[in-house]
Amino acid sequence: MTTEQESTQSAQPKRPGQPAGVCSEYTILANIKPGQADAMRAANAAVSSEENEPASRAALQEIGTLHDARHVIFDDDTRYLFASSYPELTVQQIWKDQRANQAFQEVLDTPEFRAALDNPANAALLATPAFQKLLDQAQG
Repeated sequence: MTTEQESTQSAQPKRPGQPAGVCSEYTILANIKPGQADAMRAANAAVSSEENEPASRAALQEIGTLHDARHVIFDDDTRYLFASSYPELTVQQIWKDQRANQAFQEVLDTPEFRAALDNPANAALLATPAFQKLLDQAQG
């Protein structure tokens, strides 16, 4: 029988660094070989190109927690930084949120939704702070 503490521990191995939320940070700082900065730019552009998007999404789906990445070439093309971390949401959670938002936006645009907003029977629901916040966020 497992204790509550054992059942909530991460399956990820303990690593150096300060963890934050459900995701782990990943950072690389490296020197670029002289004359190779343009090749690095080209490689980074190829990975993030539209034609490679399905492969990139599949790789991110497999990793599961990496979803924000920054590639920076600096110091006169002599240094490279790759940084990734987002503490509270995994890739799957963000994509799920995006799908839910898209569906919600489609509902907001229907005449049926407008009719529901105008229906006096829904006045109590519409007056709640939570519903007003939802509508405000959807508009903004």
